[in-house]
Amino acid sequence: MKSKGPNGLAVCAALAMLVLPQEAVAEGAGETVRADGGVLSFVAQGGRGNRPVSAGYTAITRPRSLNCTSAAGCLLSAESLVTTSHTTNYSICTLVDGQPAKPVCPVDGLLAFPNYREHASLTPGRHTVQTFVFAKGADPQARLGIWEVDYTLYGR
Repeated sequence: MKSKGPNGLAVCAALAMLVLPQEAVAEGAGETVRADGGVLSFVAQGGRGNRPVSAGYTAITRPRSLNCTSAAGCLLSAESLVTTSHTTNYSICTLVDGQPAKPVCPVDGLLAFPNYREHASLTPGRHTVQTFVFAKGADPQARLGIWEVDYTLYGR
């Protein structure tokens, strides 16, 4: 793994690969999704945004291409931590191939959760994943603060 900056994300990713469980389970709304094929990839992104947070969707990450190499499919786990200034009425939303991951981020009756976990079942092949902040009527002074988004891809 190569680091593209001085923040050491590649080191964090390598360490996470050593300590992550070899089985992932996502549960919610009566659904249990299992993946026991081990970790296929781990991507950690983070920064200090200081970018405006507009009403609607504001991209946190750039689109990432992940390759599910398991013939049985994959489980994507997205873990996000996002801070903002001048707004607490926001949600963190991850889209996979343009569709919301589960549980779908709350866009009605927003909750100010600084961290959020989502998952998606993937078919074999390449998929595009991107994480956003969704805000309703954000304050013109609202800014993206410190953030980190981790994508872990498990084989089935």
